[in-house]
Amino acid sequence: MRPLFRAGDTALVAPSRLGRGDCAVYRAGGRALLHRVAGFAGDRVVLRDDGWELPPHAVHPRHILGRVVSRNPLKSGLPGYAWFLARGLLKWLRKNPSSRN
Repeated sequence: MRPLFRAGDTALVAPSRLGRGDCAVYRAGGRALLHRVAGFAGDRVVLRDDGWELPPHAVHPRHILGRVVSRNPLKSGLPGYAWFLARGLLKWLRKNPSSRN
């Protein structure tokens, strides 16, 4: 989904009705994937990636987790600062396991 989304980006997802052009998150092969809604075929949702690296594919709605409502909500403002601090603390704790005692 580059350039809109890159590996490691955070997406806020809400269960809601999908429309053509929406970004949807769905489960496939035990992973959560993000692709754009290209259309609908019967009871399936047709998804594609923005780079056209994969052919469009149909997914049953039960596998769809929701529609992306915000891209990288934790990168700015107070939530972004809190996430930055929490992530730094978690990295520090992983590097220094003896400090937890």
